[in-house]
Amino acid sequence: MFFLVWIILFFILFWVVIVVSYWEKLLRSKDVYTREELIYFHQIFDIQLRKMNPEHSILGYIMFSFGVLIAWLLTLFGGLISPDTGPEPDYASNEMANYFFQSALFVFMLHIVWPSLKFFLEERFAPQILIDLMNQDKPFFTGLSITLPSISLACWGMYHQIHFLFILINGVILLTYSAYQIQREKDHEQNPQPDDKEEIEV
Repeated sequence: MFFLVWIILFFILFWVVIVVSYWEKLLRSKDVYTREELIYFHQIFDIQLRKMNPEHSILGYIMFSFGVLIAWLLTLFGGLISPDTGPEPDYASNEMANYFFQSALFVFMLHIVWPSLKFFLEERFAPQILIDLMNQDKPFFTGLSITLPSISLACWGMYHQIHFLFILINGVILLTYSAYQIQREKDHEQNPQPDDKEEIEV
């Protein structure tokens, strides 16, 4: 039952992040917009998914799933080191370890060290497939930062142990960060390199 509640909440939050971040970008970029631009949700999803994962790359969706998995591992680890104080699952109890491992802290720590980790792998001549996966940071962080608040919200809804104020503040921070990841443009997207086959006028 808990897993079903989490799935529902995950897709609701994912939908909210995608649509609201699209509307925010639309309202900032244009003064006049059509009704279709606001409510044509199929097109909105396609646009936003391509921002998160250009060309719908299989590697991007693998890393999105990996972000979901990491969020669950953090949650379960927090429960593992939390004392068994009630009938609810350990990861849903009102213990400091759960607040710590379900917070935005690890997301931001990983965000900071990600470039160094990628550089370390490149310097160690890691397999190209691993480098390609590390380049899919946008879908990874999107999956990670949507899963954590959806798990926390499911824990609160099912067991009412974790404080709702923590879930609210932490959730707003993580969902805002996930929206930032979707809208963020990478260096090669901001500064596309000229095609070698094209002639450059001087």
